[in-house]
Amino acid sequence: MRLKLELSKVRYYKRNLDYNMGDKRMVALGALPLVFIGWKMIRASGIFAFLREAAKFAILTAIGSMKRNFLLNLKSLISRSF
Repeated sequence: MRLKLELSKVRYYKRNLDYNMGDKRMVALGALPLVFIGWKMIRASGIFAFLREAAKFAILTAIGSMKRNFLLNLKSLISRSF
């Protein structure tokens, strides 16, 4: 019984690690277009316009990540209750 409990903990931590890595990959892929667009914005309108857009992007990405984590946690709670 104890071994089974330990194995379930290992699976839980591995799954959470996979989800976290997925979030980081999603942010990295989403940031690529921002880099290319940002370079053009810096040349056209200055560094402050670029920083403002980068801050908006960071906030939207963080909100999306929080929503995803909330839904995954809710799903796991529901599946554990049944």
